[in-house]
Amino acid sequence: MDDPAPEVSVPVAPLSVYFPSAVIQARATGERVEVTGERTESSTTWVNPDGTVTTTQHAAPVRFQDAEGAWQEFDTTLEERADGSIAPVAVPDPVVLAGSVEGTTADPAPVASMDAGEGAQVAVAWEGELSEPVLAGDAATYRGAWPGIDLVVHATRDGFEQSFVIADREALLGYTGQASAGASDAGGDGGAGGVPAPVPVTGGRVSWDVPLVVSEDLTAREVAGERIEFVNGAGEVVSRFEAPLAWDAQVDAKSWEHVNHVPVTVALVGQDAGRVTLRLSVDGGWLLDEGRVFPVTVDPVYASATARPTFDAFVQSNISTDRSSEQELKAGTYDGTNKARSFLTFSNTSFKNVKIMSATLNLYETWSYSCTPRAVEVWSVPTVVSSSVRWSNQPALGARYGSVTVAKGANSSCAAGWVNIPVTGLVQSWSSSSAGSVSLVVKAASETDVLGWKRFGSMESTTPPSITFTYDRKPNLGTVPVVSNTGTYNSQSYVWKKRPVVSTTATDPDGNLVESSGV
Repeated sequence: MDDPAPEVSVPVAPLSVYFPSAVIQARATGERVEVTGERTESSTTWVNPDGTVTTTQHAAPVRFQDAEGAWQEFDTTLEERADGSIAPVAVPDPVVLAGSVEGTTADPAPVASMDAGEGAQVAVAWEGELSEPVLAGDAATYRGAWPGIDLVVHATRDGFEQSFVIADREALLGYTGQASAGASDAGGDGGAGGVPAPVPVTGGRVSWDVPLVVSEDLTAREVAGERIEFVNGAGEVVSRFEAPLAWDAQVDAKSWEHVNHVPVTVALVGQDAGRVTLRLSVDGGWLLDEGRVFPVTVDPVYASATARPTFDAFVQSNISTDRSSEQELKAGTYDGTNKARSFLTFSNTSFKNVKIMSATLNLYETWSYSCTPRAVEVWSVPTVVSSSVRWSNQPALGARYGSVTVAKGANSSCAAGWVNIPVTGLVQSWSSSSAGSVSLVVKAASETDVLGWKRFGSMESTTPPSITFTYDRKPNLGTVPVVSNTGTYNSQSYVWKKRPVVSTTATDPDGNLVESSGV
């Protein structure tokens, strides 16, 4: 009989619930200690051996508390449940997918359902049959939703991404009755299970009508052709569908950009008693062009409208739509002409009124043009940036606060990884600001050098940006001094010892020892 394998001791990061005990433990061990009582869904705080404090503030939640109050890491991997439905492994308010679907035009069946808060629901529905999806990571693929077109749903932390993947030209030409891109606009049915297939509509645009089943207390509204918002009875936006892009399969090997892409318009074309119909439209000339490289993807995103003080998005000179729901950020140029920058907004609550000693912006670089290092910079911006930002209306740059010269993600010689950009001066300026939110921009040092092209994970990705900052907080004011060995006679106070004792109590919010002195 073989001897049992020896037990392996796995190092555990030092933990402490409160600041004072964390300070003692950090000094005794010479290692930083996490203060678990300060842990939130998007931040982690440590006490360092020298008594300073370090916090990493993420742009998006990286954990959540389950029903028992225990912290859980997000896991959007899809798995089948006992009832046959499909959902992410660990997400607090997950999208729930149907294992199979049998809907009709009169009674469409939910495919992807989301909680929109306070019991409200929004569900993408289907007016026909869908077979069991193929699961792979966070993706569920319903093969042949329409002949030659797959429906793919990706689970995210606060919603889902729904894509129509068109296999080839024949899939479209069969629906439209066209023998070539310039043929008639005549259309027809022919979808799986009797579902109306995509057909060209006015202006030569190919469209998909997407039925939704929503709670009756929700109202859909169209916003400038860019998104559909769902509003509850109190007038609050609880979720949204973002207008997507469509792209074909041609990808530039150096930039990893889809070479051919066009905006997709989204319109509200029907709403009645819990039924909403959205129309996604793509330029037919682009879609049916003889040079189109299939498969083609049409990619709308649904997300909850959870109010957060954080935001990020890239702007690109050849893209005019909101990209704040994308899972990536970009900086630089991939062709010497088209340029990208990325804007990030953070809550200023954590940075206010503390003495900032050091700070870094942490970005996960997923792609670089090559393994030749090029500088990427962080600049301040004078205004708080929101989803309305575009290349054409971006705010003016303020001051440059940090840069790092690096290349990660081009190939195995310079694998993807974290990039830490020093931003101490920027965060110090935030600490004395009264602003509730603060913004910055990430850009390439040279916006004409293609070697500076970089892509990073956004707050919608599994590697959201963060700021790690080390700081010290002022001790709290001491209590009113008390003098011992005193007495009162005839309304006058006296000390009756030559060496009276004056005492006060002062505390430090970080649990450090405080020395009081007086003259």
